[in-house]
Amino acid sequence: MVVSCIDIIRRFVQIMNSNIEKTLKIANNNNDKLRSEIDMVIQIYEDITDVIRLFQQNYGPLILILQCYCMFVTINQLFYLYGFGLSFKNGSILFKLMLIVFAMLHSLQLLLIAKAAKYLQHEGNRTKHLWYRFNFLPQNLPVAIEKSVEEMKLHMVLNPIAIELCGMFTLNYFILYAVIATGAEYLVMLIQFDIGSSKFAKGLN
Repeated sequence: MVVSCIDIIRRFVQIMNSNIEKTLKIANNNNDKLRSEIDMVIQIYEDITDVIRLFQQNYGPLILILQCYCMFVTINQLFYLYGFGLSFKNGSILFKLMLIVFAMLHSLQLLLIAKAAKYLQHEGNRTKHLWYRFNFLPQNLPVAIEKSVEEMKLHMVLNPIAIELCGMFTLNYFILYAVIATGAEYLVMLIQFDIGSSKFAKGLN
């Protein structure tokens, strides 16, 4: 459901970007129509950022908890797989396969959410790129239109099109890399601790 919501927002951003491209084409022909088109795009952008804000308020903590949960479960499953691989040479192959499958499924959940958020952020960056093309039009725009364009630029800086989790970080591939790095680090620590405790137990015996 989270991925679907992000994808729907991304589609609206794509539609807005198409409107910006059309607006750029008529920029040199009709100032009145240009003003109305720019006002419409600004209104769409504000509506999209409002939807993103509501999405972050309702789903931001859930996504954050889901990421922590998936990381925790994946680490435990891989550690159990490591333990069963060493301790039970003739253990159930089906059980080991289940651990691998569940670890992959939880990792896939994180990947899909991060991928959807990254595509949304990409469309948001494309919006900025298209909007800044108003600075390179062959003729000067009326003062009122230039003011609207500059206000929109400020609005894009203050309210970027991206998913933030509880105001702590932006959801994209970087957070996925951080989860993988943290998970791998803790997994190595658990394995080292297990090896050390096994050697210590053998020393006592």
